[in-house]
Amino acid sequence: MTNELNKIYLEILVLEAILGVIKSIKDNSFSIDEAERALFMPWVPEYLKKIELDSKIIDLIWQGIELEDVKDLCTEDDLTKEVEKLEKSIFTLLNKKIIKKENY
Repeated sequence: MTNELNKIYLEILVLEAILGVIKSIKDNSFSIDEAERALFMPWVPEYLKKIELDSKIIDLIWQGIELEDVKDLCTEDDLTKEVEKLEKSIFTLLNKKIIKKENY
């Protein structure tokens, strides 16, 4: 396997982890605080940047980190919309990465 293909596999794995945390928030299995402890910590996007993962994935992590602010500053409906928007963005990018892997 080439380094590029390894990177694609790693990006897919990270996207699946983000998706799992977001789905857990959506179905109330995780609170925002639990999601922060599981994945949405400020050092995570910094590390992903250091290993040169796709900046779109890094942006998704930052959006997950910002969910706490949305929860504190907005209505429950706004939080729900933000979680759904984030979930849709993850699916879109995940599908692109899977297609890229299959075409490699």
